[in-house]
Amino acid sequence: VLPLVNVDGHNCLEIRFVDNGPGLPVERAQDPLSPRPSAKGAEHQGLGLAVVREILAQWGGTLLCRTQAGAGTSFQIFVPLEQSA
Repeated sequence: VLPLVNVDGHNCLEIRFVDNGPGLPVERAQDPLSPRPSAKGAEHQGLGLAVVREILAQWGGTLLCRTQAGAGTSFQIFVPLEQSA
């Protein structure tokens, strides 16, 4: 059974990822979905979450991020099950 939720009057599939690590750095936590240089090194471009958000927006979906220092980060993805007219 998949968890369905109502978002703005649309039935959506909710996918949730939870990381109970240290959370995002303070400077990243203010706007975690914006593209910016990655702290992981030169081979990482820091575009991943921004790309995911853009693709979901094209599908009519949403990506939410919540983070708390020392308590981890969670992401919620909402994908509508039917196309908008």
